[in-house]
Amino acid sequence: MFSRSMDNFQAIPHFLGRSEGSHAMHWFQIAHLNIQGNDIIIIPFSKRFAQKPRTEREQTVRDFQQATKKAGLKGVVVPIWPNGDDIQFIAPKPWHPFFQKVSWPWIENNLNKEILV
Repeated sequence: MFSRSMDNFQAIPHFLGRSEGSHAMHWFQIAHLNIQGNDIIIIPFSKRFAQKPRTEREQTVRDFQQATKKAGLKGVVVPIWPNGDDIQFIAPKPWHPFFQKVSWPWIENNLNKEILV
């Protein structure tokens, strides 16, 4: 059963103090969707994600892209997190108009898979 509180969305273990060489794995709720012919894997994070250096955020996207591919999921990983009443995200430019209209409740309602990272 999926939790519906944004407080439960956490950054990957790398951000929670996982040391280099650590192999701790964790389950994450995701939304695997096909929107207008595009396979999209939305990974919700807490607002703490925005506080991480750009290089760490980029590594997180790479880690999730690798994990989703290994799990047999097609699509581009799009991290998304709350910023006050707004949503922040990292997505290809052509998808920005779509994601600018997305709400946090919409994300919560579309969580449909879990992935081990």
